[in-house]
Amino acid sequence: MSDYVRNRGRMAIYAMAGVYLLFMAYNMFKSIPTSSGNEKILLIVFMVLFTIIGGAMVIMGLYMGYKMTKDGPAPAADGEECDSQAEIAEANAAGIVNETADNDGAEKNMDAERQTGENSER
Repeated sequence: MSDYVRNRGRMAIYAMAGVYLLFMAYNMFKSIPTSSGNEKILLIVFMVLFTIIGGAMVIMGLYMGYKMTKDGPAPAADGEECDSQAEIAEANAAGIVNETADNDGAEKNMDAERQTGENSER
């Protein structure tokens, strides 16, 4: 997986975690009338904290995700490919079967024949 995809996924997770914190702050707000004493103070403190952190995470995740989408992946350095084509080529060179390439299993059969041919030669 390329760094570009990994970072975009990370930003999406930050945004989702921020939404969760905002949801928790809302639930705390709803339960304030039924609480009393020190519990009410703690609910208010953590509700404010969750609202600030959650809002910042949502804004940061969405902004950085938008910025990454707008800029696109960084250019490759030293002849490396930006997408997963290099990983696919490495997997194919290592003999790992690409199961999504052919649904009828012809590629699996060819690899199995190659392996049995190699085993019989030994």
